[in-house]
Amino acid sequence: MKKHFPGFYPLGETHFEELLNRATIVLDVDVLLDLFRMHPDDAHCFLSLLNDKHIKNKLWMPYDVAWLYHKRVNEEIQKQIDNVNSVLSHLSSCKNAIQECKRFPYLDDRLTYDLQFVTHRIEEVCKGTANFLSKRLRQCDIKDTLQSLFREEKVGNEYESSELEEIYCEGLVRYRNNEPPGYESEVAKEDRIRYHDFIIWKQMLAYASNQRNRGIFFVTGRVRTDWYYVVNGETISTRHELINEFLKELNAKEDDPDAFFYCISSKQFVELLALKGIVHIRMPHLKDALQEEIVYASLNADGMLNNQTENQSSHE
Repeated sequence: MKKHFPGFYPLGETHFEELLNRATIVLDVDVLLDLFRMHPDDAHCFLSLLNDKHIKNKLWMPYDVAWLYHKRVNEEIQKQIDNVNSVLSHLSSCKNAIQECKRFPYLDDRLTYDLQFVTHRIEEVCKGTANFLSKRLRQCDIKDTLQSLFREEKVGNEYESSELEEIYCEGLVRYRNNEPPGYESEVAKEDRIRYHDFIIWKQMLAYASNQRNRGIFFVTGRVRTDWYYVVNGETISTRHELINEFLKELNAKEDDPDAFFYCISSKQFVELLALKGIVHIRMPHLKDALQEEIVYASLNADGMLNNQTENQSSHE
C-alpha cells in the first residue's frame, strides 16, 4: 500500500537526518520575519546555522517568498517599534498613578522606590530598543545576511501576470474544496497574498522538476493544518496530499531516493541540524524561542457551523 499512498507513511527521525544530505532547504516567509521578532542573539544564532558550509549551498527561495518578505519586513520592524512604545506608554501610566499618593496610597515608601527604580530601568531599555529598531529600517545586519545567503541564483523566477491569474483561478477551486496547501491562508484583498501558499507550492514543484536532487524540506515558522496533520495539539506529519502530489508531479518512482517533500517546523529544523553536528552555543535558547505555534484557521470551523445551521434549518 505504501507504493500507492506514500504520504500516509511519515518518516522517522533517522531517515530525516539522512535526507538532509540530499534536500533543498526552503524557508517560508514566517521563518524570515521571525528573525525580526526574536532576540537579536537568537536571530544571529539561526543565521549562523544557515551559514554553515553544509547548509547554505542547499538553500533556495521561491520568488514569492522573497516578494512577500520584502513587502512585509519593514512593516514587521515597525510593528516591533509600536510594541515597545506601547509598553512605554503603559509603564508611564503605571508610574504616574503610583506617584500620586492620594490616588494610590497603598504602597510604603520602600516599595514605591523599588517600583520606580525598576520602571525607570525598563524605560531606558525600551527607549534604547526603539532607537535600535528604528535604525533597522535603514540598515540591518539581518537583512544583509539574508541578502548574502539568497543571492540572485538562489531565488526562483517570477511568474508573469498571466501565469499568476491562472494560479489564482486554480487556487480558488482548491481552496473551496479545502485542498492543501493554502486554504487556511489569511483573508486578503490582494490575490497574490491570498494565494501566496499555493503560488510558492507551484514554484517548489516547478523547481524540483528541473533538478537532479529533487527532494525539498520546507521549513515553516507556523504549523498550519493545511500543511500538516495536527492531532490533539501534536504535529504528526506533512499532509499526505502534498507528498502524493509532489511525487506525482515529478513522475517519481517509489524507489527514487532523491524525490521527496516534507514540511518541518523551524524548531524541528534546528533539532535536525544538531543531529548532524551543526551546533551553536546559543542553540538551546534558540529552540525555546522557536516553540511551535499551531495555527488553526476559522475557515473549517465556520464551514462546519454553516453546515450545522443549514441542517438544522432543513429539519425545522
